[in-house]
Amino acid sequence: MQYVPQGAGSYHWKLTDDHGRPHFITVDDLDGKDWFGHARETVFDGLRQALNTAATLRHEAGLDFVVPPVAAGDGELLRRVDDRYTVSVFPFLTGQSYPFGAYGDARLRDQALDMIAVLHQATAVVQSCAPRHVPSYGGREDLGAFLLDSDRPWEGGPYSKAAHRLLMANAADLAELAVGFDQLVDSTAPARANPVITH
Repeated sequence: MQYVPQGAGSYHWKLTDDHGRPHFITVDDLDGKDWFGHARETVFDGLRQALNTAATLRHEAGLDFVVPPVAAGDGELLRRVDDRYTVSVFPFLTGQSYPFGAYGDARLRDQALDMIAVLHQATAVVQSCAPRHVPSYGGREDLGAFLLDSDRPWEGGPYSKAAHRLLMANAADLAELAVGFDQLVDSTAPARANPVITH
């Protein structure tokens, strides 16, 4: 097993089994995915739903470009390592990445657009199992606590006092942005009434 320092939000290893087959191991921290919820069990259920959605897209909708985890003998795609961490096993794919931003190659752009269109058209297949998310942002509870009691000193580490001063100087702007975000979520609710499956 070899640690692979790639990706964000998860920990990864490349595992080669006794038959020489490579696998991609993903360990997720349930405390680090607050878009699913704030309780570990809620986050676990959301992550499991997302992985089951990927498996359904591959196996029932026939989308070969979707790569779900390999199912265990009991059909599960996700296992708890302990109370905080989960593990899933994926096929190891050798691929090529491209720079973030506009596509420099029109052929690649068209292929990506075709995949997104096919994915959207498969919405009906996964409508009952895909998790739905209301737009949110990470650290919302922490920001709310700060805005309610911004004078409370921070003692979390060597940079906490400097970070606190920086946020204090911009507390009014942060409060305005938080309110504006909530208004935007409310005003765009009708546009989200009929969502399509996407990444």
